[in-house]
Amino acid sequence: MALGLWTPPCLRGDVAAACRRVGLAHIEGNGVEADRINGAFFLRRACAHGDREGCARLTALGLAPIAGSRPGLKACSRANVEECKVLCDRGHRYSCFELAMGLGFGLRLAVSPDPALFALHQGCEGGVAAACYQAAHLVDRGELHFRLLNKACDLGLPRACGALASWRMKRLGWAYRAGRTDELAQLERACRAGRCGELARVIETKEPIRARQLRRRTCLFNSYCEPYAPKPAVPLAAPSSSRPPTW
Repeated sequence: MALGLWTPPCLRGDVAAACRRVGLAHIEGNGVEADRINGAFFLRRACAHGDREGCARLTALGLAPIAGSRPGLKACSRANVEECKVLCDRGHRYSCFELAMGLGFGLRLAVSPDPALFALHQGCEGGVAAACYQAAHLVDRGELHFRLLNKACDLGLPRACGALASWRMKRLGWAYRAGRTDELAQLERACRAGRCGELARVIETKEPIRARQLRRRTCLFNSYCEPYAPKPAVPLAAPSSSRPPTW
């Protein structure tokens, strides 16, 4: 199955069935390393958009859906703020996330900060990884910020795992080393879901060939190629002509 074909429409919210297909591929290890957490992230997204089979697969796997999700009930469109308010008030937590985006944070316009932040926290508490991630960026970089990022990562959001691990490595000044660390494990997990840019940057000095492969993988999954300019090679010094060679 072409994960690169289905992942972008799933993340855009265009096709619920796309999320189900990507989720099952991660669960079953079909075309990608098996990962239950990443698989659950995509299946929950499918169920939140009303995909009946996605909800059924979650139940069969013993995984909890996002609060308020049920077969046939589709999350609102963030363009319809009134509908989002109604569904959010009824407990559909993915619609709370869409409500927050509709109030302006999707475009980084703090139009209604208090209602939007409240809606994000409702979505996060209900299991919406993207809501936790967005809420983390609206609070100071303290304990709450990293708790929200950790929750988003635990719920399977690749960019949250990548951001968390990348920040820790920069903060601690760790150089890449062959041994596995918790941070590298988070970056690897993010990469399995298509977010490989952070891992590529960390390993490029020691593993340049793999770093290039990871950037290609990011292109495949996200239809986006991260701009990358390799460091120019240092030219070799020209031999001195002040004296003849000795050979």
